[in-house]
Amino acid sequence: QRFEVLGSTGMLQAGNVRPTEVVAYSKTEVSSDVPEAFFLERYRAAYAAEIAHFFEAVTHGRPVRTTVADGLKALELAEAATRSWREGRPVRLGEGA
Repeated sequence: QRFEVLGSTGMLQAGNVRPTEVVAYSKTEVSSDVPEAFFLERYRAAYAAEIAHFFEAVTHGRPVRTTVADGLKALELAEAATRSWREGRPVRLGEGA
């Protein structure tokens, strides 16, 4: 999996976590480590940091870093990506259905 978000001033890209970032190129092929098999293994460190932050916020009565607005933006990105895939074209954020 990989996602890319293109904008007028740049691009954001994220892909799978792999054991190493080594990529081998030869005359006939390009090869690299395969991603961890299960998503909980791939994103272990991210989940651990997220849980630790939440526990810390609850324990000390502090606000969490993410908001409902962040969740809505993530949903907007996911819906735009799905629409782009289904329609085979780039989709601008905020573009009507």
